[in-house]
Amino acid sequence: MNVVTPTNFEVEASFYSLATEYLHAAEILVATPVTTLNVSLVTYFLLGHAAELLMKSCLYKAGTPLQKLKCNFGHDLGQLISEAQKLGHNPPLSLPNIHALAKNYKAKSTEYRQLKEMSLPPNDLLLQEVKVLDSRVFDQVIT
Repeated sequence: MNVVTPTNFEVEASFYSLATEYLHAAEILVATPVTTLNVSLVTYFLLGHAAELLMKSCLYKAGTPLQKLKCNFGHDLGQLISEAQKLGHNPPLSLPNIHALAKNYKAKSTEYRQLKEMSLPPNDLLLQEVKVLDSRVFDQVIT
């Protein structure tokens, strides 16, 4: 059996690659009319996960250890945004829709249907914001 140890770039690239796959899947759902099954929660999950992985890609590239990304940040979009903003993007990114999703995303409300009221940002605005984040992360991770 061969054991393959990925290089740092392969880990960065996998965060980014997975993020873009989630983002592309969300784009398809946003463009698809809702049928009898309400797919909006799936869209929110995909966009939240794309945002999470994009920020983790940036933080990993900046030197944050993989273990810290997994254990200390987990699925906390608010904490990831705060940490990513410390990297000094110019101009700084304003991510109000991702912030608006953060509470429900962290609580896994977008993953497991629950009978509870949720406040979620419009998915088209969230999609646009994640796409801007994607563009910024691409510029940082690829360099």
